[in-house]
Amino acid sequence: MPYEKPPINASPSTDETIDTVASDDGAILAQRLSSVHSRRLKTAAGTAGLLAVVALVFVVSKRLLLQGCDIPPPDSTAKMSSARGSAADAADAARDAAVALAAASYPPGLSAAEYGAMQFSDAVSQFAGDEAWWGAAVLFEWNRMESSGDGAMPRPFIVANDAPGQGGWQRGASIRAYFGEGATESVLYNGEDMAAFVLDAPAAVAAAVPGGLRVQPVTPPMKMLIGVTEELRKSVPAARSFRVQLCREAEEMDEMLADLQRRAVDVEETRAAWFWSADDGAQRAADTHETPAAAREAMSFYVGALDAASGVAEMLQAAQFKGSGETIIVQVPPARTPEDTGNIVALLTAAACHPAVCSITYEHPVEPMPMFGRLPQIAGEVGGGVAEVQERGGGRRTAATGFAGVRGHRI
Repeated sequence: MPYEKPPINASPSTDETIDTVASDDGAILAQRLSSVHSRRLKTAAGTAGLLAVVALVFVVSKRLLLQGCDIPPPDSTAKMSSARGSAADAADAARDAAVALAAASYPPGLSAAEYGAMQFSDAVSQFAGDEAWWGAAVLFEWNRMESSGDGAMPRPFIVANDAPGQGGWQRGASIRAYFGEGATESVLYNGEDMAAFVLDAPAAVAAAVPGGLRVQPVTPPMKMLIGVTEELRKSVPAARSFRVQLCREAEEMDEMLADLQRRAVDVEETRAAWFWSADDGAQRAADTHETPAAAREAMSFYVGALDAASGVAEMLQAAQFKGSGETIIVQVPPARTPEDTGNIVALLTAAACHPAVCSITYEHPVEPMPMFGRLPQIAGEVGGGVAEVQERGGGRRTAATGFAGVRGHRI
């Protein structure tokens, strides 16, 4: 009798059932990733040694494998000229290591259409399936990782395997072999065409994956979950809450909160790190590509808001930050003027650009309770979880305050 391969319904290490997830309110991304990354990936302990090896592998000619993108990275010629020298001393070695990522052949990522079929994020509508603009944003992010000075910090990536004729668990095997056993616990997508997982890793480690794997940086615009940008546009006379979800539990929450606020005050750095406002980001893409209406609208809003930001430090004094584990709830003051809006945008875009942040979700307005005149308790509190399970269109959709929700089949 011919051999029939049994269906792969669960991983050997877990019997967790992964529901088909999609949330109408957009808060579907943060907790599932957080629950995974509270347990460090095996590679974390050996990151320093691995980075040194990866740097040697990286000295190859850069090619653009990002879908639809024909925009060369800035200063690419100059970056490839520092590997020469005779008696290399410590300074030369450090410079060559910094050049290594710039000279890397970046692995292919996801197309705009593929990502749009997996996730609910403001980025889906802003890029509107335009692969040239999507590729420009991804390449911009790879270059930022190299030049930002915090490239050794773990940051979120979507790692996918589309090997034909395999199930989700089999496709995840090569990802686990490279990143560690915990790498495939956060499932973003599992279908007939591919399996995709969310994990965090240093940029150089992610860029050096073995052939056959696809690596998509979770760019700052992707971290803004659906509805955040729309909410930021509003003039609101009441305080509002936003959930900033970290990729893993903060070792020192006070230090994390201080770092977020420090970055928020540096509006010029945020402008340079945020694709929609950066001169070498959307501005550069607009010089070489036709600008879709959705992209033009995103550029106009974020450039205008950051230009209007004034007194961010004073706004932070009025804001409230509550952090626990992997979650930070930020309550911002009312937005009555363009300056107020700009200050709030500066804070949240700076948070999205932080390597430790995985997603940002709009929570709710904060208004005094009519009878008691005090602020209500934050619904859901820090930690969140599954809010509801609904049957729609023959498949289960789970509205959850989690980072990654699986679509397709369970693993």
